[in-house]
Amino acid sequence: MKIIEQKYRLVETKLGMLAYIARRGKLIKLITPGSKLLQKATIRDMGLGEYDSDLLPELADKLAEYFEGSAVSFNDISCDLTSLSAFAQRVLSATREIPFGTVVSYKEIADMIGSPKAARAVGRALASNPIPIVIPCHRVIRSDGQIGGYSGSNDVRLKRKLLRLERCFA
Repeated sequence: MKIIEQKYRLVETKLGMLAYIARRGKLIKLITPGSKLLQKATIRDMGLGEYDSDLLPELADKLAEYFEGSAVSFNDISCDLTSLSAFAQRVLSATREIPFGTVVSYKEIADMIGSPKAARAVGRALASNPIPIVIPCHRVIRSDGQIGGYSGSNDVRLKRKLLRLERCFA
């Protein structure tokens, strides 16, 4: 009997459908609303694993609350970031601590991890974030107050929507 270790779940939100993938009970990827990866024609062929409508129910509940505008912490959701470099893991760990409704700069993250000259490297590490929203890279902006890029999609408009949802920007 083949044991399927990787499973995925689809969740409808106010901003559209999202998907998350877990392996051995740990979150490994979140695909944000609006992603081209979630087109119905391709989802069966993506190799996401087995569909599980009850996968990580606490995450589904928290995502529903989050997209309703509630201040939600995802820090109790177990994530597997072992495929990333040690530096990227440190960056994402620090980013995970940014509270709902708060923004920090790439430079501030660099300072938090003890690498004060690594703001650009922080940006590159955040671009590799496989679990946006749960690891809230959308809360990291440029030092000049501009929004910067977003790993959660190819569209910075989603980052702006998430920050507005958290009442960080008008």
